[in-house]
Amino acid sequence: MRQLSEKAAGLELGIPLDALKRIKRLASDPRFDILHPPQQLTASIDQSQFHGALTDGRLVFERLLEYEYARATGRQPSYRQNEA
Repeated sequence: MRQLSEKAAGLELGIPLDALKRIKRLASDPRFDILHPPQQLTASIDQSQFHGALTDGRLVFERLLEYEYARATGRQPSYRQNEA
């Protein structure tokens, strides 16, 4: 999964590309570093953006777990059942 592009990973996991890009943007921007916020660079984040990124992140995590479990057991992930 690591070698896939954002678009390919989104397609494989059934996650919108916009969701992956939103997470990446918030995670990569040092102004929004929650764990190590330098006072001069810390910017407030729009709460709806933050909530959306958390929701998207949960979906990515769930889909990755399901993807890996399905791969290990030779099954098709449940989020892809309707595609068959």
